[in-house]
Amino acid sequence: MTTNFVCDNCGNIDSITATHQVVAGAWCCHRCIHGSWHGYFSEEKYSGPQDGPMLNRVDGDEEPSFS
Repeated sequence: MTTNFVCDNCGNIDSITATHQVVAGAWCCHRCIHGSWHGYFSEEKYSGPQDGPMLNRVDGDEEPSFS
């Protein structure tokens, strides 16, 4: 099971194990919540389904799952 998600604000790939979600209704990366990157892994933008499964993308859909 994946723990990765795409930040709805900036498009970064992050993990819920590295950045616990504090804002209800949106998935936000560590940079958007705290102003800096956590450094557990490299900061990267989501570029599509080839990046692997994401919690807030359904079946590789490019749009947030709650839309």
